[in-house]
Amino acid sequence: MASAALQRAADELERAAGDRQAAAALAATRWRGTHRLTFNVDLRNPQTAAAALAAAYRGAAARIQQAGARAAEEQAHRERERAVAARA
Repeated sequence: MASAALQRAADELERAAGDRQAAAALAATRWRGTHRLTFNVDLRNPQTAAAALAAAYRGAAARIQQAGARAAEEQAHRERERAVAARA
């Protein structure tokens, strides 16, 4: 199912971002001065992008689920209308 795949992808992005942050915290202890600032900026960009992408994936998954629910409701409505018409 597409929504489940998007949720799994968002989970994986967040897991990878957490792993990256943990590794960066260890590495950052070895950086000093302007190199440390550059390191922090260079880390922030992919971390921010990962968070935004995970949020977009979760939003898309929610929209897919909502569309599926609306389609199921519409299908049930049509089936009820056909049943009523068949009895008439």
